[in-house]
Amino acid sequence: MADFDVAPTEALATDPAIAAVAQLDSSPSDSLRRGREILAPPGASNLEAMSRKIASQYDLDGDLVASICQDASNWDPWRVEYDGMFYVSHVAPLVENRMLTNLTEARARAFRWGLMGILGHRARLAGYEGRLAELLEPGVGLDFGCRLLRQMLAAMAEGANPIEHWRGWQVRGV
Repeated sequence: MADFDVAPTEALATDPAIAAVAQLDSSPSDSLRRGREILAPPGASNLEAMSRKIASQYDLDGDLVASICQDASNWDPWRVEYDGMFYVSHVAPLVENRMLTNLTEARARAFRWGLMGILGHRARLAGYEGRLAELLEPGVGLDFGCRLLRQMLAAMAEGANPIEHWRGWQVRGV
């Protein structure tokens, strides 16, 4: 114990994250029931409240916007996801034809950004002029995402699933 002030097992017992996991009932159903509380990042309830407020400004269903955020990012405002196939099929041809010369911008267009997973290329086509990384700021991403969602819903076929449509529309609508 020369390297520790306390025994390693005692240190683990004082870690709040480990203590929270240790308090879980070992039954699978209890873990599943409580999973959202444990896996949701800190501040998710504040982000959900923000998403509902911004949704109402665009006359959108707050549950729909919250579901998109849950599906796209699990309420992680720093979520960034690269779509290599999208880059190859939609962005690389623009680079090859010299219609897009900034290679950093080209790669950034193939990422999904923030709470709503806004595809960078879709954002540019819809007129977003800021730095794409600014879509990670919850207020910016939710505001622009709700604007995009409003456009998508206006063009969506009757009876289509809006969450599934949101995922594919950003790519198909390019």
